[in-house]
Amino acid sequence: MTVSAEMFIRADGNSTIGFGHLMRALAFANHANSISKVTLVIRNPDKIAQDACHHYGIQLHDISSIPINEEAFYLGKLAGRGKIAFLDGYSFDELYQQQVKQSGCFLVCMDDHHDRMFLADCIINVAEIEDPAKVLRKVSSRLVYGLKYALIRPEFSVDSKEAEKKDQVFVCFGGGAETLPLIDKTLQALSHANLSLDKILVVLNEKLFPQVNDLHSSKFAELPLELLSNLSSSAIANLISNSRIGICSSSTVSLECRALGLPILSGYFVANQKGIYKSLIKNHEIPALGNLQEISAEFLVDSIVHLWNNHQDYAKSVLHPEQIQKQYLRLIQSWFVEMEFSIRKATAGDVELYLDWANQPDVRLNAINSDPIIPENHRKWFASRIQSETTKLFVGEWNGIPVGQIRFDLHNQAWEIDYSVDANHRNMGIGELLIRKGMQELLLEIGENLLVKGLVKLNNLPSAEVFKKMHFSENQTESRSGIELSSFSYRLSSQLLSL
Repeated sequence: MTVSAEMFIRADGNSTIGFGHLMRALAFANHANSISKVTLVIRNPDKIAQDACHHYGIQLHDISSIPINEEAFYLGKLAGRGKIAFLDGYSFDELYQQQVKQSGCFLVCMDDHHDRMFLADCIINVAEIEDPAKVLRKVSSRLVYGLKYALIRPEFSVDSKEAEKKDQVFVCFGGGAETLPLIDKTLQALSHANLSLDKILVVLNEKLFPQVNDLHSSKFAELPLELLSNLSSSAIANLISNSRIGICSSSTVSLECRALGLPILSGYFVANQKGIYKSLIKNHEIPALGNLQEISAEFLVDSIVHLWNNHQDYAKSVLHPEQIQKQYLRLIQSWFVEMEFSIRKATAGDVELYLDWANQPDVRLNAINSDPIIPENHRKWFASRIQSETTKLFVGEWNGIPVGQIRFDLHNQAWEIDYSVDANHRNMGIGELLIRKGMQELLLEIGENLLVKGLVKLNNLPSAEVFKKMHFSENQTESRSGIELSSFSYRLSSQLLSL
């Protein structure tokens, strides 16, 4: 699919607040730039931000002159209907999102630790989420998460197998003053590890150079320390590729290290790093360190020595940048489809449309009763169902064209789903949109605390995957008309919908 609508990415980054959100936003911009015109919207960009945008071919829009209290309205107007606004930062609260959305744009938010209500159309978290219901969001919001959405800049996507590995350690905890105790603890552990080291490469904010130099000269003069700052992404990737092990925080840098195959020790010291840390542990990407502020130097010594001697155990990673690129392209394309998608209640005039869809070969094949539908019987059935209080019928439209239907039938206190997509509009994600938007309409019409179910023939794997992807619970199989069916269920509430 070819799309060309504009995208405006709002993120900040500089030497004072750090570059984490900015670098992540640029990694996303790199994915989006191949199919959409992308502009990075930033306040007070410094030279590093300007150079990074130039390097990635991303247009930069400086909003330093816009008053803070007018920024959200300005961004909304800048994007507008038919365009995408993408927010990555902690200051974009519910009111900010609401003001951006007033323009009618499609809103995407990056989430790290679920500390606010999201009004976005799509929410992305690069970490695993144990309980999606804890992410506060509007009913129609889509939630995607996990390491398959890790944002990795292209420089960290190259094959580093041929890189010349040296006996050096790569260290990076970010640029804030709060990292000084972590650097001190790490240098102390490296001093006691008695490794034969060529270099210890510490990447940090240059404002911290005097304090770290003092640590080096007063406590760790024997260590081959090299302090580095203001490096290009290519230079950092080269350092990572040539190192034997790394020690870093569970943030973007840890993902970039693992994408290049560098074995790392990683932990967290602020709340927004816990999600990535848990994801790295779950996927066996790192040994467990836990809270970096609480672990002892002795424990860190043992961990360093073990990883140094067993670094090959972590040579391979589940982070495959080329697969992540494909995942993001599919996701972005789905947004452009969703922007043109709408859903409405079915009317009596849709009877022939439903008959045509119901008799399409694939639909009949996957139906519980696969016999061809007789037009006269269908018209009687449709007339009764459209008036029924226990049946709700909706039509999905894309660009104003009917593309599928979803029906909910109340059976044993659960609303059972029947949906189908027109044969000419498959492989566009329409089925997922029908279910998500259909459940939103059902919830708005019926009210609180609804149980919805999907029953799928055992050999209908694509439909089963849709329900799994949308976080339905998989139940024991059920039998209908002598046919064994996979059963999926989901409990809807008025505020939360895990899709």
